[in-house]
Amino acid sequence: MSAELPLILDEEPLDLRGLRAARPAGPVFALVRQNPDGIWQLETDNPLNRTFAWAPARRRYVRVDLGDHRRTGRLLETPLPCSDQAHRFEATVEVGFRVHDPVEIVRRNVRDALPVVYGYLKSHLRHHARRFAIDQAQQADEHINRILAGQTVLPEGITIFHCTVQLEPDEAARDHIRALTRGTRDSLLEQRAHLREVGIARHEAVVKDIEQEARLAREERERRVLASVPGTLRGMIGQHLAVHPEDTARAVELMAHAEQASSGRAETQEQRHTELLRFLVEKDIIRQVDLARLREEILQRVDGAGGRAPLDAGAGPRPDPAGLPAGAPVVWGGSAGSAPPSGPRAPARGVVPVYAVLDTSDAVTAGLTELNDGIRSLHTLLGNSPDAAGAVRLAVLGFAERAEAHLPSTEVRWGTDVPVLTAAGTAHYGPALEALERVIPEDVERLKGTVRTVHRPTVFFLTADTPADGSAWTGPHRRLLEHRYAPTVVACGVGRADARTVARLTTGPGLALTARPGTDTPTAVAQFCVLLQNAVLHLGRSAVAGRPELRLDRPHGLVPVVGDE
Repeated sequence: MSAELPLILDEEPLDLRGLRAARPAGPVFALVRQNPDGIWQLETDNPLNRTFAWAPARRRYVRVDLGDHRRTGRLLETPLPCSDQAHRFEATVEVGFRVHDPVEIVRRNVRDALPVVYGYLKSHLRHHARRFAIDQAQQADEHINRILAGQTVLPEGITIFHCTVQLEPDEAARDHIRALTRGTRDSLLEQRAHLREVGIARHEAVVKDIEQEARLAREERERRVLASVPGTLRGMIGQHLAVHPEDTARAVELMAHAEQASSGRAETQEQRHTELLRFLVEKDIIRQVDLARLREEILQRVDGAGGRAPLDAGAGPRPDPAGLPAGAPVVWGGSAGSAPPSGPRAPARGVVPVYAVLDTSDAVTAGLTELNDGIRSLHTLLGNSPDAAGAVRLAVLGFAERAEAHLPSTEVRWGTDVPVLTAAGTAHYGPALEALERVIPEDVERLKGTVRTVHRPTVFFLTADTPADGSAWTGPHRRLLEHRYAPTVVACGVGRADARTVARLTTGPGLALTARPGTDTPTAVAQFCVLLQNAVLHLGRSAVAGRPELRLDRPHGLVPVVGDE
């Protein structure tokens, strides 16, 4: 930017005839004359009067520059304050201007155009820059450039026909913005790390709960099996060997010795009974016909008094009370404490694909803990109900500004990973519906190659906000419902969700639900998870019988959308 831009070119007496003859085709300057009365007047191409023609030295003429001028400069010495008055913008200004009133230029004696133009711009730029924060330089640019888009006529006789401004924070402000950005980023990273640690801790807690439930179940099954073992010597030895099979050889040896001793005692006792009976017969105390009956009565009394061993030596092996042959090891389901298997599980007559499509935008943040707890509870419910789990293929999709598959279509078992959801962004329905439009046909075709019957898919759609993509989601929604594998859609709205929009997502009456008035987001999300668990369990069990049925048992916190039923 030059230091000076003169508009008054000279003030010397001029020969107007020679000047007019040499004037170029385009008007690049104007002549301003001063009348004898001291008033400045623009000289035109009209013929000169005789007095002026004969006395040119008696008039004063000034040439004024009429050309277009463009200048680019930076306002460094007078930076523009932002809204907090503590930080400054540095402005780069590109300006174009010209003289529209040369008489006013001479009358005001505007020797240099730059102070006039930049003085005006500085005043206006400071006024508009104060409306914006230091990190809103782009918004301030756009606002100021809209204000200065047209022509601006200055009272000094100058017209500004072009002006563009680019604002940037000064060095101190840039340091401030960088510090804010680092702080925001560090806070976000810490939040994500916290959520991850919470998820890991919850996962470990769930695993410990599962291990404890399994241990308690094994102990209970072991207790029931051991309770059925008789309290005889053979039963007690069998009970010991069930837990300590390594003692089998020693136990067999001891049992053999015990049976031998018992047999010896029985023979001795039998001999004494025979001698007693012989004596009684010889003395004619009893008759021969009564011997058989009397012998049995005496032996029974002796057995009851403990004179005969409880082990029936020589009588052959007895069947085990649990249905196992004598001498066979007790089977505990492959590990100590497990019950014997109850037989193979009957296969389901069909499979129902189920899709839990869950809002993971910022609107669901308050209920995120309840949502993750609900997914874990559904996993535990299916793990404890293998019959229903075998007839269900569960998929979990989260959506905000885009859709993400947290769990692909899977038969849920104890070893299935439990997804952990996080919340961020705004709710867009379109990506979620497009994901369903893509994955449902793929999953159904894959299942048709492995199972006999694939029933119509069911979608459970949870949203906590109105769609940020406006009505753009209606196209994917229409295509999804027109597909040959169109699912049954159940929709539930909580938080800021619009009930009428929720009703439009569903495929039939009675399938649209919303939170009861006054119910907060965490409670409503927990109620939806209860509904989801009950519905999926009933779907699985009815599919086992070959007739899948969608039944919605609404908890207290959810009500049907008015006009949907």
